[in-house]
Amino acid sequence: MFDLTIMKVAYAVVIAEGWKPPYYNNDSRSGSESYQRHNPGNLRESEYECSNDDNFSIFSNDIIGFYALIRQLELYATGRVKIAGANGTMREAFSVYTGLNKDSVELDNYLSIIEKYSGLKDTDSITKIL
Repeated sequence: MFDLTIMKVAYAVVIAEGWKPPYYNNDSRSGSESYQRHNPGNLRESEYECSNDDNFSIFSNDIIGFYALIRQLELYATGRVKIAGANGTMREAFSVYTGLNKDSVELDNYLSIIEKYSGLKDTDSITKIL
């Protein structure tokens, strides 16, 4: 099964991506768009999706959506899906994952959430997820 570190990274991604149920902090009655799509990682494509809306995967439930996120992170960490160079860092990988510039404040904020919940630094290799 999956290591605790990859679970922590996935949980951090869920937070960073803004997955929120209805009424979270007085937000909308239907929750965030990623919540409505059962897509906590805001994945754009997945072999586990049942549909796709506005270029985002839709999963049949939250468990499958979370599993798809973990699986995607595993594919990145093992190099089966190239997201960064051979020894790519978390910063390089999440720059590609999010579409944010490597030197942006937005990516810094995203990575600070990853570090807070997983303990991994932006300079760590993506392989440390495993």
